[in-house]
Amino acid sequence: MNIKQSASILAILASVALVGAGCISSSKSEETRPIITAKPTLNVPPEVRGQDTPSVAPQEETTTFATGPDGSMVTTVSGDTTTVHDDRTKVAFSIPTSLGAVEAHDENGWGYGDSAETNGGPADCLVQRSFLAGDTIFLTVYDTWACDQPGRGGYWGDQARAFSTENDVKKWCEAKDSCDSHVNPNGITIYHAYSKSVEEYGATYEDIDEYGAWNPNKDINGILISNEGLVQAGLGRQQEAVRAIADSLSFSQ
Repeated sequence: MNIKQSASILAILASVALVGAGCISSSKSEETRPIITAKPTLNVPPEVRGQDTPSVAPQEETTTFATGPDGSMVTTVSGDTTTVHDDRTKVAFSIPTSLGAVEAHDENGWGYGDSAETNGGPADCLVQRSFLAGDTIFLTVYDTWACDQPGRGGYWGDQARAFSTENDVKKWCEAKDSCDSHVNPNGITIYHAYSKSVEEYGATYEDIDEYGAWNPNKDINGILISNEGLVQAGLGRQQEAVRAIADSLSFSQ
């Protein structure tokens, strides 16, 4: 083999090597490569990263509705407290929701000296509005000036009929087994009368707490709160609950 033939053979081999290298390079360039996606970073301040997400306390449901014999009583139920604003008697108070839904009962009479015969119509003067929880009266508001009550049997709430002045409330309280007074958070003087026992319709009830007050701004101004109905219903003395009602009492104009 001469030099010229050797050179040709070397040239051919070099050409084949270049083509093979090109094929290998082309094959690698077409391989599928995995797609790497970065995990998104939440926009959270560095100081709280890695901490548990703070929980939000659920808000208590609040329900407000108008009720009462004439629709003048606005009741708001929020959590374990029921608040009543009564526009007719201008009183407001709160009561534990656990004692039951609050309702009102009215007793009408006539102006003093009148009657069904003389005024030619039914009794239309509000003598007394009593507030009930679970069918049990716990608070009563009495007209001590303008109205005369029709005849009926008596009960503890009728004591408020004697409250024509604050001094009347004081004298009523001092006649009980024990008496103390305080000014509630709304600036109302409350007289607390305690009786070891009382008799009503032939039955005896023990540990009776009564709270009397007087509203100088209204004819319906004698106010009495008592646990007697609760004791009669077998609910016990409920001393703290009844005291809380008295301390929540407020007046409006």
